[in-house]
Amino acid sequence: MADCLFPFNIRQRFFESLRLLKEDEALRVRLKFDAWQLADLAWEYVYVAKSGGEGTETEIDGFVALDRRISIVRYEYTDYPPIPFDLTDGSLVRLVMLLSSPSDFPPLDLEREFRSINVSLLTGWTGKVL
Repeated sequence: MADCLFPFNIRQRFFESLRLLKEDEALRVRLKFDAWQLADLAWEYVYVAKSGGEGTETEIDGFVALDRRISIVRYEYTDYPPIPFDLTDGSLVRLVMLLSSPSDFPPLDLEREFRSINVSLLTGWTGKVL
């Protein structure tokens, strides 16, 4: 299954991206499938041997979902085109964010996370953030 998700050239880039991560960085793997049959498979359980080969699935660190540096995100396929998002007419959009820093993990800088989200979402924003 690893060969389907990570063909050789993609696998090499995957490992290179992991190698270049700094201590406080993570890698997001976005899965986008054009067929429901592929989307229904449990890709989170894929085993990718660190050597680049298929491996024997004896080392736990080969399971993608168990690596804390990797986030697997599914982009669900729909038959509908994306809805255009244009606020140039002055429309108001309300956005609710929930930020959490669980006590059993290293603390997050929630103010920095909030600012980062605002910068990403509100580029060119002329209104105010409540």
